[in-house]
Amino acid sequence: MAIDLTSYLTELYNADPKVRLQVANLLKRANYYSGKVTDDFLRLQDAVVRAEQDLAKIAPYEPGLDRNTFYFKRAKEVDALGGGEDGGPKTYVDRSIASETQAAAIIDAIEEDFPFLELTAKQRKKYMNMLRQEQAKPSSATRTTISGDDVQSRVTTGGLDEEQFLVEKISNSDAGRAAKVVQGYDILTKMLGGLG
Repeated sequence: MAIDLTSYLTELYNADPKVRLQVANLLKRANYYSGKVTDDFLRLQDAVVRAEQDLAKIAPYEPGLDRNTFYFKRAKEVDALGGGEDGGPKTYVDRSIASETQAAAIIDAIEEDFPFLELTAKQRKKYMNMLRQEQAKPSSATRTTISGDDVQSRVTTGGLDEEQFLVEKISNSDAGRAAKVVQGYDILTKMLGGLG
């Protein structure tokens, strides 16, 4: 049976500083210990208390789970997710790939904005594939970096703007340039009162 929190903390308080460092390092890897690891008991106690909240949530499903085993399991999970043993900023990447329907809706909207642009089914498919390939690139993902021990600051860099990407690709294509020429010609003839 697992010992109560007070007894566990008392054992740590009376333990060799090397033992406290080992537990502190484990808690650091598990993201409960913030800052540089030392054998300072008060900082270790704060980390243990933070970890205790998560341990209490999982305890009903794993009866008899002792704290050190929980810290080790949690540290392995954090390591697998690329979490910070170094305690530095953590970056989360969110990548979304447009569905057939989303890409088609964007292309439809672009066609409405270019009145003389008429894309064939083959051209539409080509632009949908170009969009998906671009979205699959690491540079197109949305990245959120979270840093700070006590104060959390978030920096989010935007991912790919699908509409802007497709507008650039389509307007610079042969069909897009032709549509601009026709539109320019149409504007000119209207200004001159039509062809006469």
